[in-house]
Parts: sequence; structure tokens; C-alpha cells
Amino acid sequence: MALLCVVLALICAGLAAAWRSERDEAACWRVAAEFQRQPEGGCPT
Repeated sequence: MALLCVVLALICAGLAAAWRSERDEAACWRVAAEFQRQPEGGCPT
């Protein structure tokens, strides 16, 4: 049971990291669309 909890915690941590990355990318594109300008280096894809 403890192993299952550890596995679930690792999956949650991975999902949180992926969500943060996607959120940052979306914010970059939102700024680019609202202000019609690309940030230095462009937005990640």
C-alpha cells in the first residue's frame, strides 16, 4: 500500500511539472497575442 502511495505521489509531481510548463507557455502566447509582440527568444513550443 505504501508503494502505491509513493507511485501516485510521483505521478502527481510529474503532472504538476507538466501543468506548470504548459501554463507558462500559454501565458507567453497570451501576451504575444494581446500585445502583438513576441518576447525575446520567442515562446516555447
